[in-house]
Amino acid sequence: MFHPTLASHQPRAYVINWPRVHKKWKCPVEGCPYQASTNANFHNHFMYRHPYDSIHLTNESLEPWDKCELCGLQCPLPTLRSHTESVTCSRGRITKRSRDIANKILQADVQVLTIDGTPIESVGSFRHLGRQETRTDSDWGALY
Repeated sequence: MFHPTLASHQPRAYVINWPRVHKKWKCPVEGCPYQASTNANFHNHFMYRHPYDSIHLTNESLEPWDKCELCGLQCPLPTLRSHTESVTCSRGRITKRSRDIANKILQADVQVLTIDGTPIESVGSFRHLGRQETRTDSDWGALY
């Protein structure tokens, strides 16, 4: 299950003990159907699908790996150039940035503005100086 906002989710750390030889192992997050066949697949899965949680695979280290601050991937040396310049980190940064924007929009929807105690109605889009503005900060309305 993907957790849409950090505010609504308590981060969890999952520990997996598995032998070196295995076929596929199920994701430990309740309700997640994903199965991984390698440690790297599990780390990538957690970066994309369970970004606020962490995983510790006991067959690769004594302690859980740190998360990269740029992309969120748990790896042994997240600050090394070989990781930060990798395709995985680049794609993870894009996903993390999109997730952060979506979380800001969700949090903004929760806030209610009032005038003299009367709530103001929220709209999805409006015209401002002849340009179509949207709550998602998308230019599609203006292009259309």
